[in-house]
Amino acid sequence: MVSPNHRQQMEQYFNGKKLLVLGSNIGSVEIVNYAKAHGAHTIVADYFEPEKSAAKRVADEQAFISTANVTELSQLIKTRHIDGVLAGISEFNLLKAQELCMRNGLPFYCNRQQWDTIENKVLFRDLCERHGVPTPRTLFKGDAGLASAPYCPPVVVKPDDSNSSRGVAFCIDNESQADAIAQAARLSSDNRVIIEEFFQGEEFTAHYMVNHGKAFLACIDNRFPVALHDDKTTIPIARVYPCRYADRYMEKVNPRVVSMIESLGLECAVIFVQGLYDKNSERFAIFEGGLRCAGEAAYRITDHLYGVNFLHNLVDYSLLGTTARPSMESMLLTDKRVACVLSFAARGGTIAEITGVEGVTTQLPSLIHFEQRYHEGDTLPEGDTLRQIVLRFTLVCDSLDELKRHIDLINSSVAVLDAAGNDLCVRFDSSQLLA
Repeated sequence: MVSPNHRQQMEQYFNGKKLLVLGSNIGSVEIVNYAKAHGAHTIVADYFEPEKSAAKRVADEQAFISTANVTELSQLIKTRHIDGVLAGISEFNLLKAQELCMRNGLPFYCNRQQWDTIENKVLFRDLCERHGVPTPRTLFKGDAGLASAPYCPPVVVKPDDSNSSRGVAFCIDNESQADAIAQAARLSSDNRVIIEEFFQGEEFTAHYMVNHGKAFLACIDNRFPVALHDDKTTIPIARVYPCRYADRYMEKVNPRVVSMIESLGLECAVIFVQGLYDKNSERFAIFEGGLRCAGEAAYRITDHLYGVNFLHNLVDYSLLGTTARPSMESMLLTDKRVACVLSFAARGGTIAEITGVEGVTTQLPSLIHFEQRYHEGDTLPEGDTLRQIVLRFTLVCDSLDELKRHIDLINSSVAVLDAAGNDLCVRFDSSQLLA
């Protein structure tokens, strides 16, 4: 737990400091609320009006400057004597915050080389291999123009530097492989792609905190994916904590990942890694990482259970250049409670009506956070990325049985309908919890 003395210290140190928050994406509201509660003056910058930005509505001040306009934002930093710059989970806004901090001599939790080493899939794969972190077997990585020779399907093709599942394709034949390479190349900033073995198994995501250069596992989930379209990539429809094979992960993989993270020389950071576990062979394979909080905002769960919020640690570092290490060592792995980030995802269409939300959000004591990304009248994108998520519920329950009952209640009560009364959203099958 974070001690009362630490909280008082943070409040004392934040007084008189100014934090610039870039964008209104996931995490921005939590950043603003935490900084304000501990004495900082907050400014949110982007081109959104307050009615479309929850972060601007709670901030002390609003700046109508695009997050891409680093020249004007730098001038704002100088004239307003801003002490720190941060963003939520948006990769674009985080990189702009990093650039602004470098230009203006402000603390940021990582440099560009450290960021690229984790976020770039080729560099991350090389890093894993150097530290003995298990990965899928790589068949090809490099310039897309050199990847024309067919590889024995099934394979997975992906850009080397995309995010949110963009450009990731599962290929069952040579023709689909060629199409996937072309698509991945278009979505890669440097025309580089990765082709790897199709590794079958249960998906997981593990979040790590870094404090004073030391890394430890904060939480690990089971990731339940769903394919919104035939033969397309999948997105997570539910994440359940703790992971049911966490003990094996701690034994076989965790020490190597910790060593890998600590080799980067980070002082304070949050890193997530995604992977698969084949229970038949007991083989793990890590395939992706991020030097940031992932989209499911797992810090909400650790904050609710233990008072440890790794997003708040990044705010501390942005304003102070340091953090206080929390006394938490993989507590989710031993706690009997379970948590879930439950999503409603849509294939596309226009929303005419959303029903049942008020009922479940007011009657479920296990609900610790609710997020609605689209509203009535919005047209949903047709794709296979995290932009398909319409609603998201974060739950903490005493048991898997209770979690299943609450998920079933949400599934049966909430609907996202088009004008014809068709339900647009795919739901998580709660029977998978007990399988």
